[in-house]
Amino acid sequence: MDSVQEHEIIGLATVRIGQELTHAKFGVGKVEEIQPEEGITVINITFPSVGSKWLIAEHANLKQVTE
Repeated sequence: MDSVQEHEIIGLATVRIGQELTHAKFGVGKVEEIQPEEGITVINITFPSVGSKWLIAEHANLKQVTE
């Protein structure tokens, strides 16, 4: 499926390319790509500690970074 610039993710709100999200294991990372698929959203995030990871957003327990 094609990538999009932003997408509504259940339990997380709207996520945009370039946005920072937090993952419990990998820490803070930057959204590089969002691919909505049938029933799920696959999201590519680059984490400084581990590099690029593809995650199923609805199951990854991601949180928005608050400033």
